[in-house]
Amino acid sequence: MFDAATVDSMQFYADPVDGAEVNLGREEWFCPGVVSDAPFFVNRSTGAVWYFPETGVEWWKSAVFERAADGFTTFFLEWVAGPRYTHLTGSQAEEQWHELLSGLGRRGG
Repeated sequence: MFDAATVDSMQFYADPVDGAEVNLGREEWFCPGVVSDAPFFVNRSTGAVWYFPETGVEWWKSAVFERAADGFTTFFLEWVAGPRYTHLTGSQAEEQWHELLSGLGRRGG
């Protein structure tokens, strides 16, 4: 997630890109951070969090844009600090973040 000092300057991720499969725009989407170089977005009108899952192409070329959670708190607790972290990042179970989540009982089943 972007820190408060840089988040405004990173909103270029929400700008429309010529040739992109998914049309974005700053009026509708807010980008609070990136996952493995792919941005994730909060829909400004609904609060839902959306992301581009790994498909083997650059995020802006992907036609796959999925709703991860109805709100940021759920996204954070389930996807960043919970059992869906591996799905979101494609990381390995022996990495430090997994160890921390396991120690906190947040890895799930």
